[in-house]
Amino acid sequence: MANTITVNTLLSAVTNGGLASVQRQLSAQFAMAGNLVSSGIVNIATSDTQFPIASLGGGTIGMLLIHNTDPTNYMTLGADGSHYPILINPNGWCLTAWNGAAVHGIANTAGVNAEYYILQA
Repeated sequence: MANTITVNTLLSAVTNGGLASVQRQLSAQFAMAGNLVSSGIVNIATSDTQFPIASLGGGTIGMLLIHNTDPTNYMTLGADGSHYPILINPNGWCLTAWNGAAVHGIANTAGVNAEYYILQA
């Protein structure tokens, strides 16, 4: 059996006064052809910062989890160092499949520490 990535998520929200609410739970498993992970904490500057992925041994990025640990400043992510379409709010996180050879980040007004887990495809 190939290596697998398992993701479990729960979205739950109740509006003020309970006028509307939503709760949705999803689970999924993805095949992981490789078995390498790059993880740690990296300081994301207000200029382009590339996440370290050397421990993937040149393998393809499959999935990533990024947690912006800063309580004040947001950061954005992109695949090429010139376009950053993914917003991660202060204390926010992003879990996504990745279609790029690299992961780049840039902080808004001050550097932020980002906890990261980048899994080989």
